[in-house]
Amino acid sequence: MLPLCCLVAGCSAASGSAPTPPTALAAPSPPSVTGANEGPLHPAAATLPVPPSGDEEDPTPQINTWTDDWIEFYCKHRLGYQLELASRRYGDSAILEKGQRLIKNIRPLFDGAVIEPACFMVMPKQPGFEKRRDLYLLYHYLNHYNLFGSGYRSSAMSIIEDYLYVLAA
Repeated sequence: MLPLCCLVAGCSAASGSAPTPPTALAAPSPPSVTGANEGPLHPAAATLPVPPSGDEEDPTPQINTWTDDWIEFYCKHRLGYQLELASRRYGDSAILEKGQRLIKNIRPLFDGAVIEPACFMVMPKQPGFEKRRDLYLLYHYLNHYNLFGSGYRSSAMSIIEDYLYVLAA
């Protein structure tokens, strides 16, 4: 599996050489390499976002309050927060209600798993990962819904409804 940096155009790690430090990168040309069914890759590092100075409000901040239970953390501070935000921003009570039903019934999806907080690249896939894969994607769809609007809503709602069906909730 390629390191995460290889998902960025211009990465040299795929060839076995050391990645180029971001400070040494020149402005990239438009990406031209795509996968068979994928769109163009994001440019390597033409302009990196400037960290907020503290005056701006982060539109979807990461809530990292400690919990003793990773499932509770993910449900409350990742999924729950994004669901509440969608409800406040868009008046989307349907996604909030269905998402909260999913959260209340989510534990069986983690039966037998050693929790994988770095689930995508770092740790081996744990038992049942395939049945949870879309649950991890759900957070990203909800976040994109809150950042960029309704184009991501149907993907998030579809995942929620699929899990509600599977869990008979």
